[in-house]
Amino acid sequence: LANVNVMGGRNSFVGALAGNLIAVNDVDVSGKVSGGPGSSVGGIAGYAGHIFTSHTSAAVSGIGDSTPDTSFAGGLAGVAEQIQDSFSTAQVSGGVSWYIGGVAGQITADVERSYATGTVMTGDNGVSGGLVGQQIAGQFSIGISNCYATGFVSGGAGSTVGGFVGLNDAAVRDSNSIGAVASGSGNAVGGLIGNDEGPSDLTDTYFDTETSGQSHGVGNNTAYPGVTGLTTAQFQAGLPTGFDPSVWSESATVNDGFPYLLTLPPR
Repeated sequence: LANVNVMGGRNSFVGALAGNLIAVNDVDVSGKVSGGPGSSVGGIAGYAGHIFTSHTSAAVSGIGDSTPDTSFAGGLAGVAEQIQDSFSTAQVSGGVSWYIGGVAGQITADVERSYATGTVMTGDNGVSGGLVGQQIAGQFSIGISNCYATGFVSGGAGSTVGGFVGLNDAAVRDSNSIGAVASGSGNAVGGLIGNDEGPSDLTDTYFDTETSGQSHGVGNNTAYPGVTGLTTAQFQAGLPTGFDPSVWSESATVNDGFPYLLTLPPR
């Protein structure tokens, strides 16, 4: 789908391919998609059960103040259960109190072998993450594994902002973020995760202390286990501990020397 222009109003499911779908494979979207308060807005679908081997560069916008509604926007989907082997280069933005993420505003099951490179920006009292806005723990929750985010992530006053996940309540493994992270006053802000809830659930996760502009990985707990800050030189000197070389690789000429997925090289 090339150069789409899809718009939805309040309380809508809005996507270039479908508002609400069960599963999709091998879809590529460019253009722009937008929706109003109370909506789930995504470059491919507003709500998606499963997204596989798909990509979007469509600009995704959550428009208006969503208070007191709950609103989600993401490069691939506003809300998704599962995303695998997919990526987004989309710019994603949201107004006041929106939940937004590079690939999804909210994830309820898992994200595997995927990445996001676009800018992610939310307004005051929102939640934003370079890959996922909010990851929630549920009956079928597996978590995020073998993923990365490189885009600039920001939020307004009172927002929760993470270079990788904004608000997290499930496992994150073998993943990293290198994008700059910025926010207004009174925020929970971290190089990797803005606010991590529940038990310790991070394993072999990393963020760049230089490019992110953040000194700690988790905004609400500066001593959170399982997350490590690396300098850019350390990132580029070889795969971080725990990264499987059959999944990840590094090259000075690919992804600016940072780790990338062998089955999904950046483009």
